[in-house]
Amino acid sequence: VPGATSSAMSLLNCGGAGQGERGGRPYVRAWAQSSDGTMLGNKAEWPARSNAVSPTWFTARPLGISISKVPNAVLRVELWNERALIGSLSTPLGDLPGHTDVTREFELETPGAKTDSPCSVTFQVLDTRAVHTGRRVVYFVRHGESLWNAAQSKANLHEMARTLDHPLSMKGRTQAEALREKVEEGVLRGDPYAVEMSHPGVFYVSPLCRAIQTAIIGLGPSQAETGGEIVLMAAAREKQNLGGLDSMSTKRGQEILHNTLDELTKVYSTIPEGQQEVVDLFKKLRFDVHEAQEQWGCEG
Repeated sequence: VPGATSSAMSLLNCGGAGQGERGGRPYVRAWAQSSDGTMLGNKAEWPARSNAVSPTWFTARPLGISISKVPNAVLRVELWNERALIGSLSTPLGDLPGHTDVTREFELETPGAKTDSPCSVTFQVLDTRAVHTGRRVVYFVRHGESLWNAAQSKANLHEMARTLDHPLSMKGRTQAEALREKVEEGVLRGDPYAVEMSHPGVFYVSPLCRAIQTAIIGLGPSQAETGGEIVLMAAAREKQNLGGLDSMSTKRGQEILHNTLDELTKVYSTIPEGQQEVVDLFKKLRFDVHEAQEQWGCEG
């Protein structure tokens, strides 16, 4: 990235990291180094992903260097599984295109190791000046009341413990509907905050069912209108506390979306017209489930 004041690496995913088997905790390290192997700038590290064959991160870390000042720098990337080095690669940093997906295969530490698919990494090299273009406004929206919340308020232990990843309660549904009405009314009044919320630059949501339901009911209509994508973000999920079965899930990828649709039809079971509307709305929405393809939370 010529002229960059500082560069970063955005790690997207690793293919074949588990070498065909689940149960490991793969993570990645990367840094820039000189031709003689001296490290330049910072060593970036992406945390372990439990039981992941093809882990995803979709996060950036600074490399702490300006490529224009060290044009001969080499990017070193290593894939680890707990304390064992799985593979590594080295490639000239200056030859890599900026802000473009790059895929490279690792050289395995065990030559001839059998893998279901090539062990590779996909990443981007970023110019931080292009990423940090000014102030960002972030709107946080809490999910509506869930069946867990409702049961907890009544000390109903049976309801709390009968399932995982509890969906919205009827009250939670009406809360999400109230959010939609408030935003829509704000847009009609020309409220700048409501306008921003209805047309976000990016829309992240926890993969937990109650959060996705709230997003669809509360802000889904504006997303369907603009063609925006709802991105399931593993790091946005609620922290799992002791006994918190509502924050555990065994579903991944498309399973999450199928379950969400099932729970939406249930929460609208007493309103046939509303049930059909929410099903039609769901079909119009676009979802990115890449971050939730592997284990993304506590599974109980």
